[in-house]
Amino acid sequence: MKPLIVLALLSTSLFAQEPERIRDVIYTKYDGVALTMDVFKPAQPNGAGIIKIVSGGWKSNHKGISDGGWPKAGYEA
Repeated sequence: MKPLIVLALLSTSLFAQEPERIRDVIYTKYDGVALTMDVFKPAQPNGAGIIKIVSGGWKSNHKGISDGGWPKAGYEA
């Protein structure tokens, strides 16, 4: 029975889970407009976080938002 347990542990570690994406978290309001960000939560957090600024000024694009690979290393982005 022990080989089955080892195989199960190996298979779960080989396939990394995708980070959870929480969209449109309001971080402040300015002149009645909600300013938002997306948060990527890693499957195995290491207790640290990364702030990635994707856009600014007058234009914003949700297509340009990605986790940047940081959650795979345990960082919340």
